Amino acid sequence: MKKTVALLLLFCVTLFFSCKKEVSPSSISGSWTLTNVQGGYMVTGTGEQKHKHVIKFNGNVYEKYVDDKLVVSSNYTLTTDKFAGTGKEMDAFVLENTNYKVFLEIKKKKLILYDGTIAADGTISTYTKN
Repeated sequence: MKKTVALLLLFCVTLFFSCKKEVSPSSISGSWTLTNVQGGYMVTGTGEQKHKHVIKFNGNVYEKYVDDKLVVSSNYTLTTDKFAGTGKEMDAFVLENTNYKVFLEIKKKKLILYDGTIAADGTISTYTKN
C-alpha cells in the first residue's frame, strides 16, 4: 500500500512540475513599461532610462511607444518554439508580415523579452505591468 501511495504521489508531483504555463493573450494583455535591459549595444541595467519605453498588447494588436510617441503598431500572433539562447521550448510573439520571433516569459508582474541572443548583440528586456 505504501508503494502505491508513494508512486501516486511521485506521479502527481511530476505532473505538476512538468505542466508548462503557456502565455495567453489575456496574460500578456495590457501596458508594460521598460525597467531593465541587458546586452546589445546600449547601456545595460536598471535605473532611470534615457527614454521612456512602453509596449501594449491589446487583443491581437502590439504597440510600442517611445517617449509617448507610437513607433510600432502591428497585429501579432503567439506561438511556441525552441529558443536558441536557452535551448528550451518557450513562448514567443511574431509581428504580422514577419517571421521574426521575440521570445518571452511572464513572471508575476514582469514581462521578459528575449530579442535575439546576447552573444550576437541581442537583448533581454524586462518590463513591469502598469
